Amino acid sequence: MKVKGFSGLNTVADSSRLGPDKYGIIPLTEAVNVEVDQYNRVSRRRGYVQKRAEASHSLWSDGGPCYFVSGGALFELLPDFSRRGIRSGIGDNPVSFAQAGDKVFYCNGEYKGYVHDGQSKPWAVSAFVGPETDRTFDDPPIGHLCAYFAGMMWVAREDEIFRSEPFALGWFDLFGRRLREKGRIRLLAPVKDGIYIGDEFSIYFYGLERERTKVADYPAIEGAVTFCDASAVSDKMSGRSAIITTTNGICLAAPGGAFINLTEDTLTYPPALSGSSVLNKNRLITLLHD
Repeated sequence: MKVKGFSGLNTVADSSRLGPDKYGIIPLTEAVNVEVDQYNRVSRRRGYVQKRAEASHSLWSDGGPCYFVSGGALFELLPDFSRRGIRSGIGDNPVSFAQAGDKVFYCNGEYKGYVHDGQSKPWAVSAFVGPETDRTFDDPPIGHLCAYFAGMMWVAREDEIFRSEPFALGWFDLFGRRLREKGRIRLLAPVKDGIYIGDEFSIYFYGLERERTKVADYPAIEGAVTFCDASAVSDKMSGRSAIITTTNGICLAAPGGAFINLTEDTLTYPPALSGSSVLNKNRLITLLHD
């Protein structure tokens, strides 16, 4: 049968057994710097232009300001690709960010803070205002991951997750609002109606009613997560969802705990403990770090 197009990359199947389907469409067994469009056509991938030359990491944006780390300092990347210093001396650990309103919170396992109006400010407990209580509120723990969900800031520190008081993002009851998993937390991914949490072994979905459901028996690759509306992947779902690169494939983590491995049968890639991902015009770009 004549080959009429290509369905994408398949590194799982035996290449000697791959052939065109009844429409003449065949998978690629190897692809370098090419793209396959919705019409099964292959084209050369567009190039890129260097905008900044310094070594950097932790590039992040959630539709608002864009931040990155270079030389142990936190910077804002401005629309003209110049940079503005935000905070120096934070080291070179990967930084996790979470946006809550007009503030962007950050942590990297050694330092924490939040950015407001272009300035870094201490992320700390403030004076308690409310009814009399015997509870004790402390500063936010210095975690390696953070996320904003259900009006609370979620902070992961090794195998523990701490949650702030609702809409009081500097108040943490370190004993009353704490979760613990079996190993280091690799994933905090809030979606429309819950949050996906992953450790070194598994991935779980926590719903708004705090029900906990295991959705995968393999871990996420830390940092390799980005967000989209589920309708970008499936016409049967909608709502804020996460695209998570795991050790076993690239997965859609949708509302309601709907977790779909999109590449398990077609794609393998080198093992990695950390990475980064971005969705650009419905095309996922993922970098895996050694």
